[in-house]
Amino acid sequence: MSEIEITAKNIEEAMQLAMEKLQAPRDAIELLRVDEADDTLEGAEPLEVRVRVSRKKDYLVEIAREKVTGILKHMDMLAEVRTQLAGNMIKVNLTTRDGSILIGRKGETLDALQHIVNRMVNRGGREQPFVLLDVENYKERRHARLEREAKSAASEVVETGKEIVLEPMPAGDRKIIHNLLESFEGVITYSRGPEGQRQVIVAPQQKEATDVMEPSGNIG
Repeated sequence: MSEIEITAKNIEEAMQLAMEKLQAPRDAIELLRVDEADDTLEGAEPLEVRVRVSRKKDYLVEIAREKVTGILKHMDMLAEVRTQLAGNMIKVNLTTRDGSILIGRKGETLDALQHIVNRMVNRGGREQPFVLLDVENYKERRHARLEREAKSAASEVVETGKEIVLEPMPAGDRKIIHNLLESFEGVITYSRGPEGQRQVIVAPQQKEATDVMEPSGNIG
């Protein structure tokens, strides 16, 4: 959860500044710690206080629901919106008859909508909960399919000693493949090709990749 530190004359002023910086009402801000200035004289009012605050997770869940609902309204689409807080992730799953429209080709529309929602929700810092937007668990099914495909390819590469070229896929899917096979013994992965046609290569560990490597942490 993202936290910010504010220095002010007193707690009340600090909370006012927190409301402005986090763009949230007071009841949505959690006060985590208060430190008084070290040079305050005994018995006197502190010269300043330092407070550490964050936006409450429940508030962020409601904001995520509100933003997604607003986007669907502008798109003139009806959907059931279900939210779940899982650790530092806000899961938003949609149930709708227009699922294929929201998902798009290979999930590209859904990924774009997810990016927009995260930009709208996460204004308090990089450590804010990530919003995972899904339509009828499409991403879970896609992840399971990619996992089967990746492990099957890796096993074949280990058995035959020959590299396998997977079909072109979006950056997010390539990252999933790289991460899944990062610890698979006997293989390495890298990507090649222009954007839009970029492919993951699963190759034997001893083979030197002649193309530009695409580490698991880079979804480009």
